[in-house]
Amino acid sequence: MIIRCIGAFSMAVLLAGCSQAYSTLERDFAVDALEAEPSVRSTSMTIGGPSHVGATNYGGVVDLYVSGEGIGVSVSLPFHQPIHMPTERVSGCAMTCFGTNDRHVELLIESTGSVVSFPEVPQLLDWCWEARKPVFPGEAERVWKYNGGRLPSMDHADPQFASREAYGSALMNNCRGF
Repeated sequence: MIIRCIGAFSMAVLLAGCSQAYSTLERDFAVDALEAEPSVRSTSMTIGGPSHVGATNYGGVVDLYVSGEGIGVSVSLPFHQPIHMPTERVSGCAMTCFGTNDRHVELLIESTGSVVSFPEVPQLLDWCWEARKPVFPGEAERVWKYNGGRLPSMDHADPQFASREAYGSALMNNCRGF
């Protein structure tokens, strides 16, 4: 009886890992393997966005690969292919803060309706800046996330791209909802 309960619980955990949100990313971005060493090991990832009901969290089972070509993710769970999100497919970056010491960098992928969030790490912040990914105004981001709107086009002459400090300020303002 106990073995049967453990087996049922294990199966439920495995099947729960096959989320619709990750499947959407796999459909567009699956790769056979990620070639480099991960930039960040054993981190967390949350996937949500306008195309997904709720959010799916992968706590501590994600290796993150950051390169000039894009962002790679490998989930250490069965039935999850590695994915590589090319730089040109990431529409923008955002930041969500849960207090002063719990910040998350979000990759906004308009084409899949996905928001892919990771705990703040310097490699991801640097990638967003170097790839010149816009930080959209909070209101525009909320319209996209919750009302099915579109993300605005952003001019690379926007003041947020004047310096790394200006970009960091745009992320912090985004974190505050502006």
